[in-house]
Amino acid sequence: MPSTPLTPTDPLNGAVYWLLVTMGVGGLALCVLLPESRELQRLAAAEQAHVRSLNAIRQNLEREERLLEALQGDPAVLARLARRELNYRSPYDRFVTLAAEESAPLVVPEDEPGVSSPQTADPLRAYLPDYDYDGMLHHAETRNAIAFLSIALLATSAGLFWRRPVAHWAG
Repeated sequence: MPSTPLTPTDPLNGAVYWLLVTMGVGGLALCVLLPESRELQRLAAAEQAHVRSLNAIRQNLEREERLLEALQGDPAVLARLARRELNYRSPYDRFVTLAAEESAPLVVPEDEPGVSSPQTADPLRAYLPDYDYDGMLHHAETRNAIAFLSIALLATSAGLFWRRPVAHWAG
């Protein structure tokens, strides 16, 4: 009795074959790409923090260079700095005290926010159960289990739909 293999050319068999292959490849892609995406986000956040720190250091350096140039070239700046920093008072200085007016409180701008992770699945979350999908692939044990199951799906699709010669039984 000849046996015929399942072939992806039959519409129903083809749909099952491509469903198994898509699920297997999709699971493997999640196991590989999601950790890389998290690492990329972490590196981008670290890079932004370093850029902010570098910009602050550059501004401080420019301010210090301007102060140094002013101290080297203008004796009036040196005198003002001595009065302000060393509380130096010349006997010939005259001071006028002014009444302080009430002013609006000083508003300090907040720091820039860090990198937020892209939420590409947000439109789909309304249709999905409330579950920590990010945490599911964050742990190595879960990720390894999903990778194993994905490989099993690919092996199942290959085993079911591999073109095998028709076995002829001699009778």
